[in-house]
This record gives sequence, C-alpha cells and structure tokens, in this order.
Amino acid sequence: VILKADTIKFFEFLEQKKTIFNIPVYQRNYEWSNEQCMQLFSDVERIIQDNFERKHFLGTIVYVDERGPKLSKYFNIIDGQQRITSFMLFLKAIADLSKDTELYIEIVDDYLLNPRSEENDKIKLKSVEKDRIVFRKIIENQNVEEASKVFENYNLFVDSIQESQYSPKDFFDALSLIEIVYIELNGNDESENPQIIFESINSTGLSLSASDLIRNFLLMGIDYETQNRLYKDYWTQIEDKIPTNQISTFIRFYLTLKYGVTVNERRIYEEYKRFFIKKKYTPELAIKEHEADSKF
Repeated sequence: VILKADTIKFFEFLEQKKTIFNIPVYQRNYEWSNEQCMQLFSDVERIIQDNFERKHFLGTIVYVDERGPKLSKYFNIIDGQQRITSFMLFLKAIADLSKDTELYIEIVDDYLLNPRSEENDKIKLKSVEKDRIVFRKIIENQNVEEASKVFENYNLFVDSIQESQYSPKDFFDALSLIEIVYIELNGNDESENPQIIFESINSTGLSLSASDLIRNFLLMGIDYETQNRLYKDYWTQIEDKIPTNQISTFIRFYLTLKYGVTVNERRIYEEYKRFFIKKKYTPELAIKEHEADSKF
C-alpha cells in the first residue's frame, strides 16, 4: 500500500535525521553516464542563469520505509538510487570547492551524514557493496585508488563547477530548488509487492536489462536477511562466472532448455516470470538452480 506520495524539495528529503537511504543488494551498481551527469549539471546551471526563478523536477524516488535499530529510519530505495547518488556527489563536489567553512559543514552534516548516529549509520547513503567503499572514501576525504563510476562522476562535477563562471554557493542555492516526487510504500504489508510497482514506474533513469529485472524479481519480495544471504552466497557466484552483460543470454538458454523452444530475446523477463509462477518456484530454489547451472 502506498503510504505517502508527494512533491518535495530534494534537500528536505535528504535532511531527515537518522535516516539511511539503503540501496538493496538486488539493485545494480551506480551507472550514471557522463552525459546524464552533465545534463543534471546543465539543468542546475540554468536555474542560476534564470536568477533562481525556475524549479527543476528530477524524477521519482520510490522506497519502502522500515524501522532500523535505535529509532533510525531505513528507506529501502526501489527506484531512484542513480538520482540520489548523483545528487549527493554533486553536493560533495560543491562542499569541497567552497571556501566557506559553514557551507561545507551544512552540506556534510545535513545532507550527507547522520552526525548523531552510530558509526555504521553515519553515512546517509548505503550503496550496493561494490560502490559503498568508494562513496565512503569520497565523503570522508580519503584517497580513492579503485576504478569507479562513483569517483569518476564526483570528479566530473568538481571539474564542471571549476570551469563554470558561477560559484559553489550559486550551485548550492540552485540545488535547493530541485524537487522530486517521493512514493513511500508500506514495508509491513504482505499484500503489496514492490516488484509490481517497480515494473510500472516510468523511470527517468537507465532502462533495466532482462537480467536486472530477473534479479530484482527474485530478491525484491523477500526479507532483508534472506535477500542478503541469497545475493552473497549465490547471485554473486553467478556474476563471477558469467559476465553481467551475458546473464540475460544465460537465462534465455535456460528457458529454451526448459520449454524446448527458443525464447524471444525481447520477452526473456516475461517468459521467466511465467515459468517461475507455473513451476511454483521459490526465489531460493531458483537462484540455487541458476548458480549450479552457471558452473557448466
């Protein structure tokens, strides 16, 4: 059940106290391209050029609200991780280039950190594992040596601000005018399947591959602990053996063997769901079978 849905300033969404924006394990890595980041940058620069008289709508954030330990809030992000991550990287670039100490503290303490939370919950964004280390290093001003889209786009924002005629404070003020639509789902309602909502969202982000959709379909509707266990013990093993861009082909061959007929490339996800429901599979059974098949 949708609990809340409204338009809100992105700043207001991010500044909620003791809130973790958690990217569940079934989500893909952060992948926004240079073009997408530069589009965001241009849109923000245009707000400055128009004397801060225009707003900008960045898209939709869909999340399941769950209570975390010690009254902390966990927003499990179903749709919007690319936007949240890019927005935060943009903010950190502004903070790092600003010579105003108060502005730096405001950005970091209000929008990037939970200063009064325990160490594990200090950083507001809990990215998927492959991105988390680099994101933490950027926020904590540590050296980044890993190749990472997160670091690449952070540097892109830094370079773009430096090359612009406007100040870091101008960009901060412009970002304060950006709005999103948020949709909050009830994490305790067994009848609501976030996957159905996820599929129906007309996202402004990257279109998902069949393997992305299948991974989400298998992992999204189950409890957090089982989700993490199946992802770490089985799905990552599949990704280690099969390149990510070939998992869709792997699933297509799997379905072809099961059906005895070739499955249309554009219908892999729909046919997979149909097969899964018809055979009364569970996510655990399916993922274990795929992991075993990936060894051959």
